[in-house]
Amino acid sequence: MNRRVPALPLVLSALLLAGLPPLKSAVSPAGPAREHASVNLVEVPVTVLDRAGKPVAGLTAADFEVRDDGKPVKIEGVDVTEFSTAGSASKNPAAPTPAVDAAARRRFLLLFDLSFSTPSRVVRIRDAARKFVTQQLGPQDLAAVATYSVERGFNLIVSFTSDRRELEGAVATLGLENRSEKPADPLQLTRLYGLDTDGAAGVANWGGGRWAGLLAQNLREMGAASKRNDEEYRRGRVTQMLQNFGTLAKALNAVEGRKQVIFFSQGFDMRLVQGNTQDMQSARDQGASATEGRLWEVDSQQRFGNSGLQSQLTTVMDLFRRSDCVIHAVDLTGLSARGSAGEATSDKDETDPSGGTGRSALFAFTKGTGGELFENANGFDQQLDRLLEEQSIVYVLTFSAKLTGNPDKFHELRVKTTRSGARVSARAGYYEPRPFSLVAATERRLAAADVVSAEIPVRELGTSMLAYSFAGKEKPEIDLQIHVPAADLISRARDGKLPIEIYAYAVDASGNIADFSTQIATLDVAQVKAKLESGGLRYFAQFRVAPGTYRIKTLVREGNSGAMGYAANDVLVPDFSQKTAFLVAPIGVGSPDGLVLRGASARSGVMQGFPFMTGSNPYLPSPVPSVVHGQDVRLCLYSYGIAEGSTPRLGGQLLDASGKVVKVADLSLEGRAPADAFGRSTYLLDFKPGDVPAGSYRLRVMLQDDSGAGRQATTPIEVH
Repeated sequence: MNRRVPALPLVLSALLLAGLPPLKSAVSPAGPAREHASVNLVEVPVTVLDRAGKPVAGLTAADFEVRDDGKPVKIEGVDVTEFSTAGSASKNPAAPTPAVDAAARRRFLLLFDLSFSTPSRVVRIRDAARKFVTQQLGPQDLAAVATYSVERGFNLIVSFTSDRRELEGAVATLGLENRSEKPADPLQLTRLYGLDTDGAAGVANWGGGRWAGLLAQNLREMGAASKRNDEEYRRGRVTQMLQNFGTLAKALNAVEGRKQVIFFSQGFDMRLVQGNTQDMQSARDQGASATEGRLWEVDSQQRFGNSGLQSQLTTVMDLFRRSDCVIHAVDLTGLSARGSAGEATSDKDETDPSGGTGRSALFAFTKGTGGELFENANGFDQQLDRLLEEQSIVYVLTFSAKLTGNPDKFHELRVKTTRSGARVSARAGYYEPRPFSLVAATERRLAAADVVSAEIPVRELGTSMLAYSFAGKEKPEIDLQIHVPAADLISRARDGKLPIEIYAYAVDASGNIADFSTQIATLDVAQVKAKLESGGLRYFAQFRVAPGTYRIKTLVREGNSGAMGYAANDVLVPDFSQKTAFLVAPIGVGSPDGLVLRGASARSGVMQGFPFMTGSNPYLPSPVPSVVHGQDVRLCLYSYGIAEGSTPRLGGQLLDASGKVVKVADLSLEGRAPADAFGRSTYLLDFKPGDVPAGSYRLRVMLQDDSGAGRQATTPIEVH
């Protein structure tokens, strides 16, 4: 270059280029997502249906009444979200997806029962479930996939995500091992199904044939132990199921908004809970024995049911309602025997686990949570279309609550509408916050995943993120830096330890996760405090992606207090092979200080080289370039497709927050490096703000070569 910035210290340069030594691993899952808002603010998602079961539009705060523990509260705000369908989105793919309040966003958990359902029916229902997640869900909807068995409990295959490819793969395999050796995502937002699209084992091939046969065989092996017929054994399995469902209900409370649980099952023998009072002959025989004094012939549990199970069922359904969950059950008993070629679809030698009375159990689940029982599994898609329509308008009522300071105390809510003939569906109440140390690991993981998927704006940690696209050896790259100020971290250390979790995802325009990077570490404060205080925490990662537009989502979690910080940005990745002119947004040449971590990504592995260079000198990007009046700020600008040997013309404008031009930018070109092997030219600029008032601005930089080809790019900048 004609003029170079001073070289960074050798220690830091070596650290950036060679990578960090391994850090002590720590499992420090993220905490409740609701901590991002004031603990006194309560959001209540509400749906309102008319007499015909159609959603009611146009309601305001005056149309609702809310009572908190029996006392009326003032509704401070009403947000309305109208959800589009997958079909309407496909008609206008260029239309931007509107932002959705986290409490209003629709979330669906597809839960497959592997213990109380015959394997062939579970295999066959997948086609309807796959159609639901790939064709029926709207663009703003999130979904998750899980299985349940008495022997293994719940297996969450994919957390609530917008990634339809991942959901399709999860439904197709139902937890069978993914053959990809790609690293797993701790938040379970992706298993990178179908990532290698050139291979022959894509999701499309998982629906039938060998995969279906393997799945059916796996389900039969899991269910082999369930064929014992003694009543006490079967009652124990129901007890275990209800216990596990209670745990699931508590965990789902960590996810914001209303959760629609779609439960695929044949149900269990409800006589184990209610007794055989519905069996008239058995009831008469038991009654006669009691009347005639033959009490040894009277089985009270068989006659009246098990009071313990009845109480447990009521408690579990109450837990689901309190966690704002609605269970919709799909009865697999009447599912037709049609299946894809190669599927093991015969029900021969498969005994109905419910003894023919499972529908009553499924009805108890739906009635207890306000859901629906879908008795005709063959018409599942039409029934879910109706459910989606009922949930197409969601009102979010906001009010300020008076908390008692008692962790986990439940406050009962009653929501009514003054609209004649309309019926309201709303959450049953809310819990007061618990200390992070008391939050279960599953809840922490679900809450963190929900922040990423629903883009909940948590700001407890002052997290900022920069992401830039560059040409790469095989595919384009997105290189990012996540920054957290030292003050937000050091004060939260305990016993000299600072557990940190970092998550970063590249999400394409279809909502699919193209690549991700995670880092879980426990920092020894005594060793890293000086570096942290000098410039905060900096995390670098690199994604390899195809050309397109990506949403880069990042989350940092501090594991002692549960504090989180979320940041996201959109990045355009051009097709660099076309050799068209492209200008990367100007990057502030920041201080070379701070604690630097380098992460690996699922697709790219460890970062190849270090992209932030001026000539042969690395630098650390400034999270937001800032400049003081009377001084200048150093910026690095990268371009592609600018003709070599030409004298580039440089220009710029300073814009205010509204996008209005404030003044022509005072920019000077301080140095230039020739294009590298990927066609990237480097320019070193100085910017002087002049006499503009202090505040937040955007700097627009324009670069043009002798042929007239050129581009422009902008970056935020602070003037003090």
